[in-house]
Amino acid sequence: MALIVIGVIFLVVGGLFLLGRRSSLSGLRQVQMAETAGIGDLQESASAVASELGAGAFSQVVELRGIVECDEPLVGELSETDCVYYTVSVDHSYEGPTAPQTQQIGQQPAVMPPLQVGSQPAVKTPIQAMGKVPQQPVYPPQQKAALMPPGSMAGRPGVQGMAQTPLQVSGSGRAVQTGRRSERIVSRSKRCPFTLRDASGAIEVDPEGAEIEAKELLKTFESEEALTAEDPLHLRYGSFSHPRPKSMAKGQITLGYELEERGLPTGSQVYVLGEVNDSDGRLMMRRPSDSSHKFVITTRSKEALVRSLRGKVKTRGVVSAVTLALGAVLLVIGLILTLTG
Repeated sequence: MALIVIGVIFLVVGGLFLLGRRSSLSGLRQVQMAETAGIGDLQESASAVASELGAGAFSQVVELRGIVECDEPLVGELSETDCVYYTVSVDHSYEGPTAPQTQQIGQQPAVMPPLQVGSQPAVKTPIQAMGKVPQQPVYPPQQKAALMPPGSMAGRPGVQGMAQTPLQVSGSGRAVQTGRRSERIVSRSKRCPFTLRDASGAIEVDPEGAEIEAKELLKTFESEEALTAEDPLHLRYGSFSHPRPKSMAKGQITLGYELEERGLPTGSQVYVLGEVNDSDGRLMMRRPSDSSHKFVITTRSKEALVRSLRGKVKTRGVVSAVTLALGAVLLVIGLILTLTG
């Protein structure tokens, strides 16, 4: 029965990756087939259509390249850069207990009681098997590692991650693992309409609903003391402000905060794929009326965007094929075992 459930899960996951591949493939084809247009040419075409059919009749999906301009730009909270879009993320890094162990320091684990001297050992060495030495309790590596004092495992072959998650002793004498953790405490973004200008003219762009690929404006790791120097109750950096996290669990220590900001600064060169229309009387590039069409704003070139989409199509195709095949095999085996059992 378990194999049937696992097989179904793999089939579902494979189906989701297959749908993701189709979405990426559709986006790739749209980018490859998109017509490159000059802003001046679009304005002339829209004027001609409006003179014959009236305002609001022009609509065309195109790709544009140009410089970002804005009379009233946003200001990045961390970098304090003028931009038309930015996203801010803050990760709280701390160190401390992660998960308590089942045994007490100085006591044997309840799940595997100690062997008495002279009794049959859990594992015999070749010399013990010959009866030449007194038999001593020999524990499997996992139990032996748990019973050794903190730090005694560091650097030994076959033991991984002990330096990162050493055992410490709580006030009650219980062994606990410690390690470095990270928790995202801030994730927000802002955007505003802007003007895109090329050699032939300028057009307004409404970025609402667009997939925006921004560039890194700032990335830094700061101590809590530095961020709370002005106000002990708030984290502050530039114009950024956020309430300081509440008291942490016993034994946890704040290491610092990783701050990152990405955005579209004014004056940057961007590639935009979307729909140009005059539905509200103004010629503007905005989200396509057909939801199957992509709306992309990126600081990368079209060539780089195509390479990225091709990589997604390939990766999702491979993952979907493997998970679907494995899910089908597990499902068949599970059904056979169920029917024959």
